[in-house]
Amino acid sequence: RLYIYMSFGAAARQLVDKYAVDGDDAQVLAALGDLMDLSAEASTVLTSQIECDGPGALWAVLSLGYLPDDLAVDRRQILLAYTTLPAHLRRHFGPRLSQIFADAGDTDGVSTIGAAVERVSRANDPDLILSRAFDPMEAEANERALQSLARGGNPDEAEALALVIERLLAGGETVPEPFIENAAILAFERFGSPSSQRLKSLEIRSRLANGEVELAIQTFAAAEEEDALPPGEGAVLSGQATRALIEKAVDAEFLQLSLDPYSDGLFRRVDPALARMVSRRLLTLGFPDRAAAVSPPGALGDDDADNAYAAELALVKGDTGTALRLTQRARTTDALRVRARALSAAGRHAEAAQAFARLEKTDESVAESWRASDWTRLMDVSEDARGEVATAVLDLREVEPVPEPPSLAESQTLLDESADLRRVLGDLLNTLPPPAQ
Repeated sequence: RLYIYMSFGAAARQLVDKYAVDGDDAQVLAALGDLMDLSAEASTVLTSQIECDGPGALWAVLSLGYLPDDLAVDRRQILLAYTTLPAHLRRHFGPRLSQIFADAGDTDGVSTIGAAVERVSRANDPDLILSRAFDPMEAEANERALQSLARGGNPDEAEALALVIERLLAGGETVPEPFIENAAILAFERFGSPSSQRLKSLEIRSRLANGEVELAIQTFAAAEEEDALPPGEGAVLSGQATRALIEKAVDAEFLQLSLDPYSDGLFRRVDPALARMVSRRLLTLGFPDRAAAVSPPGALGDDDADNAYAAELALVKGDTGTALRLTQRARTTDALRVRARALSAAGRHAEAAQAFARLEKTDESVAESWRASDWTRLMDVSEDARGEVATAVLDLREVEPVPEPPSLAESQTLLDESADLRRVLGDLLNTLPPPAQ
């Protein structure tokens, strides 16, 4: 009990274990020991007292970390219990309780806590600054004091640094490099503590927010290997890292990180929609095998966007049948574009020409018509492409010898087609400017 009073939580727990204290007292003492060390893990022994009066409710709220809306919690009794604590415990719990009341929108409670700490603190006391950090009164002065405290780099000021970085991130602002470096230093010095885990997470989040995607992912990988992150934080950071990779990394950086074997575990933990975004970008950059590997398992939706994506994957693997099946009801531009390419790959050039025409891709449509032996549309190509078409038509290549002479009917058909081609080609050449002398 003396160690708990002095806020020596770890020492109190060691005594409970050493002397094999049992029963309800042991559970309460161990829970209070954790609370003195500001553990982030709630204790049911304490939280079960949330609706009680006096100190029980205070310990319950401090352990829980928030004020529940669905329970009859007497905030006034909690504040009264807090103000009766000895000076050192007021300073110790002031920042945490202040944040709890601030999160609940209770600014009066925040002011009461700050005043209770101020009465037992010297000027510029770190505990006083942290307790005032959420007080809307004199907000600018409080923020300046908090930032000054955060720049100190002292382990005792880790809480201030964490608060400053969290506020910058919440506001979408760039985190200054000295703050990130201090977070890394303090996380190392306090390794194994909840404070260290929080700071390490903020270091990674800050790098991602600043667009330093490669360094953030490298730091993330090392932190996971060392078990240096808060419980469950790995999944959250995986999603943030993947989104930053998609939105902020240039192509070269994106490919370097996406092709790294570490990213396999990264992409497996993110939302399937994010993994598909990575896969789509890999497809665009010409890495179909990696795109297929990154693509999450399981059935896609039945909308055009998902079908177009799946068809794209099938097409780059040479599975034109699947690509055609998935885009059979194509309604969006992306789905129709994939279908047009699949029709061309399947040798169904006349249908491909129609699909490209719906996309207003005239040159591609004419090319597919040509492959389907429809010469009548050669004049539909753009002026820029007409020279290329004429050159291609006039390009004489060796042809396979005909094993047998054609029949009279076949010969007449060839002559008719030749006449049609000569007529279209003549019209085409007439539209071209004469060569410069």
